[in-house]
Amino acid sequence: MVDISNSELTVSTGKQILAGISSVLIPVFTFLSPIKVVLLLVVITILLDMFFGIWRSRKVDGSGIESRRLWRTVEKLFCAVVLVILLYAVDTHVASLALHKIVAGFIIGCDLWSILENMAEITEHPVFKIIRKYMSKRVKETTGLVIEEELKEIEETAKNK
Repeated sequence: MVDISNSELTVSTGKQILAGISSVLIPVFTFLSPIKVVLLLVVITILLDMFFGIWRSRKVDGSGIESRRLWRTVEKLFCAVVLVILLYAVDTHVASLALHKIVAGFIIGCDLWSILENMAEITEHPVFKIIRKYMSKRVKETTGLVIEEELKEIEETAKNK
């Protein structure tokens, strides 16, 4: 008859659980390792956009933090990270189009634009308006898109829903 004390059984079970978790997480992190910087940039710009949005809201509008808006940031963060990971998987295993970098760049660019707008309103310093104007011009030259028109169209669509 084998006598195993309760504490030995608990330690053994704990080690098995950790081994099981490790056997899943290590391959996932290994797969995502090449895009860790891209994912980090997406996360940082979304969080900075939230931070500057709250700052602007408090300073310009005099309003506080709204849980609905914070929840939208959490949703946006989750969806952006999942999308970049899925596109990386497609780029790695289906077609090498660098879609994950294009989409991540677009997400980061939109958040940087929002950060610039908030900085311009928070500080009322012309340098942020000049940077925004320069970026708008470069985007139009490169892509043919006029950011202000695109944002206005998106806002109107959101209001009509």
